[in-house]
Amino acid sequence: MSLSSPPFCSTPPAQGLAKHAARNCTAVVTAAWTVTVFYLLSLSISAFALESGTYRLLSVAKSGKLILISQPTTKTRYILDASNAKITANGKPLEFQELTNYVSIHVKFDLRKSSKAGIEIDGTASDITVPVTLPGDKPNRK
Repeated sequence: MSLSSPPFCSTPPAQGLAKHAARNCTAVVTAAWTVTVFYLLSLSISAFALESGTYRLLSVAKSGKLILISQPTTKTRYILDASNAKITANGKPLEFQELTNYVSIHVKFDLRKSSKAGIEIDGTASDITVPVTLPGDKPNRK
């Protein structure tokens, strides 16, 4: 069966309505495929939760490149794999070891339970940014 002749459009219409019926069947098939594609995309997007915000940096494990962060308002804690994260401060790259100098960081990560080196992690960080401090502000150091 092809896309142009679905089972509900296979009976030949009257001779004068052939073009009109063919156009309607094509529109129905196109609409059905469009709905199916959007449904599948919505399922794949909801498979993981993308989080982003400013978090308090509680701990940095240098050996496995793991970080422990918490939300300031709810105190919810997350253990994240930061091995592939892009780490920047003032738009410039920052080494992973230098994160220990900071208390507050902006993290973009996806929540996906997994395990790394025998440790249960809550997600994977994709982008870590140290907030910019202006002259005269207190530095973001411990």
